[in-house]
Amino acid sequence: MEMIAIETFRAYLIQAFPDADIRIVDNRGTLDHFTLFIATDAFEGVGLLDRHRKVQAALKEPMDDGRIHALEIRAETRSVR
Repeated sequence: MEMIAIETFRAYLIQAFPDADIRIVDNRGTLDHFTLFIATDAFEGVGLLDRHRKVQAALKEPMDDGRIHALEIRAETRSVR
């Protein structure tokens, strides 16, 4: 299975959320199971489920092709940090 580099993963997110603070953790060392911590003003007033949908939309390509197999998302507004 193809893996995704952390830099490529981050690039997908920055394209959708240019102001975001992003931390990506490779949970297994296999570059396909991740925990994502993302904080952005774009999530202000957006419910948790819709925040996750926005992140998943930004990562649609690598999720659809299997480069990201499992993803835990921690999506916050900047005011929560």
